[in-house]
This record gives sequence, C-alpha cells and structure tokens, in this order.
Amino acid sequence: MFNKTSLIVILSLIFSLEISSKEKNKAFDTSIESECSFEAFVSEKDPKGLIVRENPDVQSKILGVISPAVYETPPTSFRFLVKPEIKVIASKNGWFKINEAKDNDALIEEFAKIKPRKMYNGFGWVSGKMLTIKSNASEAYDGPSKEYKILHKKNEQLSFDKIDSYKLLACKGDWVFVEDLDMKNNNRYWLNRLCGIQETSCDGI
Repeated sequence: MFNKTSLIVILSLIFSLEISSKEKNKAFDTSIESECSFEAFVSEKDPKGLIVRENPDVQSKILGVISPAVYETPPTSFRFLVKPEIKVIASKNGWFKINEAKDNDALIEEFAKIKPRKMYNGFGWVSGKMLTIKSNASEAYDGPSKEYKILHKKNEQLSFDKIDSYKLLACKGDWVFVEDLDMKNNNRYWLNRLCGIQETSCDGI
C-alpha cells in the first residue's frame, strides 16, 4: 500500500516524464532564431554568387555577395567543386546568420587554377538552400540531441560525409538540420560531429 506522500511523489514523477516526452518530441520551431556554431560551405554555383542580406528575409537590404563555388580545371570525371567556407552562428526560417566567408586558398589555386577571390566576409543572412556541410556522425536523429529517435545509421551504403548532398534547414548548438537530396524517405534529419574539411573525409572528427 502507498501512503499519501508516496502517491504524490509517484504522480509527480509520471507527470514530469510526460512533460519531458512531449517537449522532446515537439517539432523544432524554425521560426525562432536559434544560436549555433559550426563551419559550412557555399554550394551556390550561379556566377553572380550568394547574396548576403541584413535580415533573414528575401526583401531585406543586401549587404554583399559571397563568390560562387567553382569546378576544378581542367574538368575530371569526379568534378570536384571548390566551395567558399563560412562560419554559421544562427538560423531562422531556413536562413543562416554567417560571417568570415572566404576561399580555401590552397584548394582554389590547386583545383580551380585561380587566385583566392575577394568577397563579402562580414555578418549577414543567407539562404540555407545554398549551404552544405560535412559530418562524421554515426547516426542521424529526429532532433538536435542524442535523446531523440535515431532515423538512420551509418553503414556501407550510407555515409553522412557527403558534401554535395545537403541543403540546410536549421541549427542548434553544434547540430544542424539537413535535407538529404539523395534520399526519398525520412530525408530530413539532424547531424552533429560536423567538420570544416571539404577536400578529404572527416575521419577522426
């Protein structure tokens, strides 16, 4: 038999677990600005480059332009795409707040056969549709922590270290919410263990 005090404690624990479960399974609200910190890459190939805006809105003031990604020269069957590198510090509504955009000096000279380009490198917002990442994660999750459901696991057929297959949707801390262009089902998931290395694999990160 439970006394009154024990019953109250048990009911409180059950209620807390229910609240925790609801919070964990609640969809991530992309309309609220979320702070994060990771390195990403510009996948925009339009020669005009990637527009950087003052606020996360297509009508917002243009602050500058980041140079586009360029293919290696001369072209090979692999077609390595050299991408400008950026730092991401926040997301909101599919937009990402970035700074420190730059070419990778060694890669742009070796593969694209051009000198590092001058581009806007201050703070501003860009569309996540034109950004990508690399990850050495072993699992992809339904939310931005390992407490969420695992949607996919790394195996011989699936790796998350694939720079040309993502669009970015949101971020939180060192996690990023991506759309996987190679998948048809459950193709939106969260990854951590991000790395800022575009020319080689992320092993060891």
